[in-house]
Amino acid sequence: MPPMDSSSARPLAALTGAVMIVDEVPYSRGEMNRNLREAGVASIVEVEDSVTAMQILRNSDQDWALIICDLDVGGLRMVRTLRQDASTPEAHRKVPFIMLTDDTTLAIVTDIREAGANGVVAKPFNPAKLITTTLNVMAARRK
Repeated sequence: MPPMDSSSARPLAALTGAVMIVDEVPYSRGEMNRNLREAGVASIVEVEDSVTAMQILRNSDQDWALIICDLDVGGLRMVRTLRQDASTPEAHRKVPFIMLTDDTTLAIVTDIREAGANGVVAKPFNPAKLITTTLNVMAARRK
């Protein structure tokens, strides 16, 4: 079997900026963190709720590459606030956003998209789907 090149083994290695994972379940955050690091993400911040996440975003000059948030921790409110709140730095209002949800009905996914999320991943999350969705969201951002 030919050796894998580093871009296929670590498809997110070129991602610049930090990824914020917002989920109330420590195990879920840890698994996403591990999968994203294995895919090449260098900087990850784990947060347990959307209120704390918004405080971090409002008060941080960190370069954010992506936010991944669970719908159940106030994800719809968070993405709406992120996109519309003038107290959030302009650069942070444009950060790509992936919503995690256990309800992938058309109505919920439509609500998530209309709120401003760039991607949706079903829970329990599949590592390959998380990485693929992240790659798709980041590719769409460059267009």
